Amino acid sequence: MFVKAKDYERFLIKVKINLGQFFDKADDDVFVVLREMDTFNTLKLNEQLRESELATFMAFKEILPEVIVDHNFYADEKTKMNNT
Repeated sequence: MFVKAKDYERFLIKVKINLGQFFDKADDDVFVVLREMDTFNTLKLNEQLRESELATFMAFKEILPEVIVDHNFYADEKTKMNNT
């Protein structure tokens, strides 16, 4: 089975995390939507866990933009921030 990167809607697990309370807003005014990691990235992260905490953090930092499906963070009034 081949899944295109843009087909994130087809993943099994996707969760919306409301973050408004951390920004003095209504809880659902600020959010991020995350999807499950694919098998390759999960294995990569597990491998880094055996190496060191720093290696794990750096691997997760690389994987995170792929895991973020949607958010409502903006750099300014009109420019939505990218996932990186």
